[in-house]
Formats: sequence, structure tokens, C-alpha cells
Amino acid sequence: MKNQLVTTCILLLVFIAANQSSGSMFPDYYRQRDTTKIHTFESDSGSNGDHGQDSLNHLIRQPSYSPLNSGSGNAEVINSNTFSLNDYRYSANIIELLPYSFLQNFGSAGQPNESILYGVGNGSISFSINGVEVNNLFYNSLDLHFIQSESYDSLELMPLSSGFLFSSVNNPVHVNFIPRRLLTDRPFSRIRFYQASSEEGFIDVIFNAPLFGKTNLYAEVTNYSAEPRGGKSEGTDTDYNTDFSLWNVTSRLRYDFDETMHIVGSYYHSKENVELNGGVVNNEDMYDNLAATVIYPDRHKRISINEFSLDFNAALLRNANTHVTAYYRDVNDEYWQNSDSSYSNIPKIVSENSHAIYGITARQKLAYSIMEIDVAADYKSINYDSGMSSTNDNENIFALSSDLSFNLLDYVFPSVFAKTLNLNKIQFSGAGADCRFVLGDDFSLFGGISFFEKPFSFVERNLLGKDITIKKQKVNTLEIKGMYSDNYLTGSIGYFYLKNDNYAYGLLRTMPDTIVNNSISEFRTTVLERTGLNLKVDLKLWKILLTNNLNYYISNNTRVMNSLPDYNMIGGVYYIDTLFNSNLFLKAGINFRINGDKSFLAYDFEKSLPAAFVIDEVNGGRNLISNEVIPSSFQLDLFVSGTIQRNAIVYIVFENLLDNKYYLLPYYPMFPQGFRFGVSWEFFD
Repeated sequence: MKNQLVTTCILLLVFIAANQSSGSMFPDYYRQRDTTKIHTFESDSGSNGDHGQDSLNHLIRQPSYSPLNSGSGNAEVINSNTFSLNDYRYSANIIELLPYSFLQNFGSAGQPNESILYGVGNGSISFSINGVEVNNLFYNSLDLHFIQSESYDSLELMPLSSGFLFSSVNNPVHVNFIPRRLLTDRPFSRIRFYQASSEEGFIDVIFNAPLFGKTNLYAEVTNYSAEPRGGKSEGTDTDYNTDFSLWNVTSRLRYDFDETMHIVGSYYHSKENVELNGGVVNNEDMYDNLAATVIYPDRHKRISINEFSLDFNAALLRNANTHVTAYYRDVNDEYWQNSDSSYSNIPKIVSENSHAIYGITARQKLAYSIMEIDVAADYKSINYDSGMSSTNDNENIFALSSDLSFNLLDYVFPSVFAKTLNLNKIQFSGAGADCRFVLGDDFSLFGGISFFEKPFSFVERNLLGKDITIKKQKVNTLEIKGMYSDNYLTGSIGYFYLKNDNYAYGLLRTMPDTIVNNSISEFRTTVLERTGLNLKVDLKLWKILLTNNLNYYISNNTRVMNSLPDYNMIGGVYYIDTLFNSNLFLKAGINFRINGDKSFLAYDFEKSLPAAFVIDEVNGGRNLISNEVIPSSFQLDLFVSGTIQRNAIVYIVFENLLDNKYYLLPYYPMFPQGFRFGVSWEFFD
């Protein structure tokens, strides 16, 4: 059945390519400015960019409002034209294209991998959609499977110095996803599908259409699932306990009052069920799916999310954009471990945590002469229902920020900003400044600095232990970057420094008569420092494209908190060309991943947080869970994609080409050698 499906898809796409117009569209399509990739792919014919019968002319692109960092223009941006041509499973793989990024990968589809940016991860990164934060506020983190990758026109990583401005809890790192929000004069549909080994499959379907008058409907459904089989427990063949199923549904109804004002009503629903086997026993069988012994044969997590929102966007005055969003969001999180007490050596845990948020965000931009001011207000009322604590079950958060930026002769772009945040009557403040210098058409410099206070998350406040009297985290950031871009080379080199004087980290407690315990029972505070360098280069030589994203972390003792590698690098070497009278854009080559040594790390999946230490029950101190060093590793993938008349992309991935046996987290073997086939297809009517 699978082979028939693959064959049918290939024949269908070849038929589409053969019947499309011969006009070339690739030069202009790939010329769009993007901070991550080469800006042009010229065909041999010297095309002038005439697209001929291009069906995408029926699209009218009207973003709801400008990106968060549009004033100073210092955000790192990846648009869909870029990531659609790369190999990715879900949104976290797109994040890997950003500087200072690393993915703590558990090696199976659907696992709650942790994204690292600027050397920090869960508890320090905010994710938002159109400026509305979507983190799970219990743990101040987000599993990026809940972000529908196909929904978005682009994403932006705020500069480290100003990331806290856009977070309701002053996280130093912030990523904002900007939806496609397409208007069409006739129905438009898009499908992305892929199939892989271990019964891994993904499908995303988008439908967008004008309804009547000035009303437009958008609907999207995503299903992602995997059912790896094998493994054993206590000598008995059993499920490998890594099954995964996810449904995401989004619907939006938009009404345009006129060209300057519209309103959007949205509904989002998600339901996830993921099994968590805790890895495998470290022995000679650990890389054998049939013989490996899993740690937890009975452990899983179920999460459901519902969100209703209403967006109002308008240009009420000339050069003045207004955006207001009111929303309700509820999250229910269930965690089950050895729920029927079948295993005497595994602790029984059955917990259910839920929270509901009523929120409103408002943003006003005003541009005048050489100046632009951006004022944002955010209010949240949160009700927690959890067995973790009988107190502090309600929170009220109000934040107000302002960013004043200038354009001095189109060469110097300074910006100053400040923020105040009130959480349950405790005040947190912050301020900073940055500046971008344009030194010609192709080269620019950026520098930014900030100082701010950050509250602890709900789970941290309730488990702080002996540090309970500490109310605030104090954070300092610094970032410096140089950027170069022309038609053949896009590159940047950067440096960052981050310091948190009261960083909260989790500790495990060893329980007698159990084989393992990965539950954080207490948080303590320490001084956390992160220092890193990034070199990002995309170079086109003739028809060869070289890409590289290298991160190097300068050594310090707190790197063990989240097991940062000494260095990591992702990139590729590709042959690119336009074929069949410019109807097919081909990209074929090798993806590579290289990771340096890492320290030992455990994960508490109930709280979605890592832990490197265990409590010393004798003296109350702390000890490393293990002194083991996770060795360096690398992986090569064969990647081939073909874009047919901008309407369809077919791609094939031969994953882990050399079948390397390695893990990034103990002991979760990474994906074995396998094959993945996928299609993205846009069409009208």
C-alpha cells in the first residue's frame, strides 16, 4: 500500500510538471530577503523572472500586522520560502536553522524534544504566535509539536538584548511565528505529507477561501503519528513504548472593514498522546529495536489544548498601526507512570495539571519622521488546578513595554527600550539598548545590551525549597553580530553573553527500591552564565550551495545544567539547478550534523524540565547524576528535493546514511538508517 501511494504521488507530480507553463519563476521566487539563506538562484537561461501562467498570482498577501521587531529590523528571520526547501519534520527542526540553536533530541518521532537557543532552553524561551505567547505557563516551556509548521509565513528570533520585552514572564529568548494569513480571490488549498519508517506519518491540510463579501475562511488540520515496535521488559517481548499521536486543528474567520482595518476570530484545538519509555538499558543490545530493554514500559503523557481568540488590526492614523488580541486558552496535562502498579521497582505517578488563561494584548506603533515608537501592554489572569500546591493557584500578570527606535541617515539605527511587569503585586523591571550600523549595501553591525528581572515559573515557586525567600531572577545580556549579504554569500558572525544571578535548576531525589527516578523534587538557585560564538555561512559557487551553522560555547561550569555540547554544527552541500525549461528547481546533496561532547542529563517529563543533579541525602548538598561524558557524534543524510512550478515540492531523505549508532541524551538511541518521502502541494479550486 505504501509503495503504491509513493508511486502514485510521483506520477501525479510528474504529470503536473509536464503540463505547467514553461515560464521561469525561480529567480524572483528565491530572491526574497531572508537572514538565513542565499537570496538568488539564477537559471542558466538568464531569465528575467517572467513567471508566465503562475497560479500564485491569485494570492493577495496581507499580513495581519508587522513582525514584533520591525522597528529596528534586528530580528533573525526565516521565511517559508527558506524552510520549505530544507529537510524538517516539525517546527523544532526549523528552529535549528537559527544561530545559537541546538535540539536535545530523544531520537523517536513525537518525543518532547527541548529546543536550545543562546544556551538556554525550557524555562527561559518564550514562543508566541502573532505576538501572543503560547508557552505552557505551568513549566514556562512549550513542546513545538503544538506549533503547526505549515501555518506560518515566517518566524523571527528576537535579539537577545530585547527578547524579554515580548515575554509575559521576561524570558530572555523569544521566538515569534507569523501566520500566512492569505487572502484569495478563489479557493486555495495546500497539502504537506510525508511517510517514514516505524509507521511514522505526517499530513497537514490547509483550505482558504473567500466566503462572501469581505469575509475569508482559513482552516487547517494536522495529524502526526508514529508506532515504533520492538523492545522488551523483564524478558518479555513488548511494545517499545514510543507510540505517538497528535491532532492540531486551526480555523480562522476574517472580516475586512476596508483596506486599513480587519478583525479575525480564531479557534485552535490540539490533542496529543505520547508514550515515554525513558530510553533503554545501556548494554550491547541498546541499538537493537527488538532486543533493547526499555526503562519505562508503562509511561505516557496526554495533553489537550483549546484556544479562542479575537484579533483587531487597524491603521487608525497614518503611520500608526494598532493591534489588539483578546483570547481564552485552557491546557490539560495528564502524566501517567506505572499507573496500575504492575512494576514494583518503578514509582507510581498519576498526575493531572490544568490551567486556564484569560488574556488581552495590545500594541500601538507610531512612526514620525526619523522616529518610531512601539508600545505594548499585556494582561493575563491565570487559574491553575494542580496537586503540586494548594496556594498561589491564581496569578495576575500585567506588563507594559516601550521601544523607541530611530533612523539616522539610513546608516545608524539606535533603539532604547524599557519594561515593567507586575506578577501578583511583585514588580519586575528591565531596560536596554541596541544599535545597527549599515556599512554599505552588503555589510552591517549590530550590538545590544540589557538588564532585567525575571519571575520564577509556577512549578519553580512551589518547589524552591531552601531558596524560597528569593523572589526574582536578575538577568544581564549582551550580543554583538556582524552580517554580510549579497547574491552569492550570506554570512554572519556573532558573540553573546547571558548571566542569570538566581537561575532555578531542578534536582532529583533518589528513592529506595526503585531502578530509576526521574522526578524533580526540589529547585535551588545558582549563578548561570552562558557565552557563545556563532558562524553562519551560506555560499553559492556556480551550482553548488554550501550551508553552515556553527555554534561554539565557551567553557563554564554551568553548562552541565542542560548538557550543552562543546560545539554543534548543521549544514549541507547541495547541487542546485533549474531543469525542464525552468519548470523544476532541483536541490540535491548531503545534510550533516556534528555535535561535540556533552554531559549526562536526565529529564522530568511531568514538568518538562531537565536535571543534572541529585540531592545528597546525607549532607543535603548535590551530586552529579553521573560523571559520564556523552561522546561527540555526527550524522549524514542524503536529501533530494524538486520544486515543480512553485506549486509542488517533492523530497526524498535517506536518513543516517552511514547508520551511525549514537545518542544525544542517555540512553535514547537516535534515528537509525531510514527512508522518508514527502510532498508539499499548493493548488486552487
